[in-house]
Amino acid sequence: CFTLNAMAGNLNCNIKIDSFKTKGDCEITVPVVIDSNSGFTNFAIALDYDHEVLELRDIQTKDQKGIYLCGETAGVSTNWIGEDGREYGYISCAQSEKVTDEGILFTAVFYVKDGFFEKTTITPIIKYMRNNEAVFSIFEEIRTTAATGTVEYDAEALSGDVNGDGDVTPADAAKVYKSILGAIELTEKERQAADIN
Repeated sequence: CFTLNAMAGNLNCNIKIDSFKTKGDCEITVPVVIDSNSGFTNFAIALDYDHEVLELRDIQTKDQKGIYLCGETAGVSTNWIGEDGREYGYISCAQSEKVTDEGILFTAVFYVKDGFFEKTTITPIIKYMRNNEAVFSIFEEIRTTAATGTVEYDAEALSGDVNGDGDVTPADAAKVYKSILGAIELTEKERQAADIN
């Protein structure tokens, strides 16, 4: 005879995505961060986003400094199909030892499509987060809260920067002049950038 004490109920953590401002038609690297980490050994997280304005190019498990908290065993997919038939970004990992650090779990690289002038969201969907260091390695569920991040068009960043190179230069004025002469046609984004008043 023996007694098995369950430890569930006191483990929790927060998964969050920061918000970004962008001028559109660019690439952004979005960190997915964990804090209030009671300790996990494995997880699976899907990323939900608007495919009309964002294109998921990569899910990164490390940078130049080393491996993120997802660990070496992380597996990723940029076009995972969920039970609802929709496409998501997806990452799962299984660690041999419990991770209690706080910081970046992984990063996602999105391309913000040309013509984006509004606000959109990136939502982490926690499929599971567990700790298998419980008695007899029984997977212990970790209560997890998830915070959605936003990507917002920053019109001010484009004021006068018609060609989108990040600077207002004579090249921008030349492009506007060509448009006035009818030699070229500006996109909607370029027209908004040209209208500095």
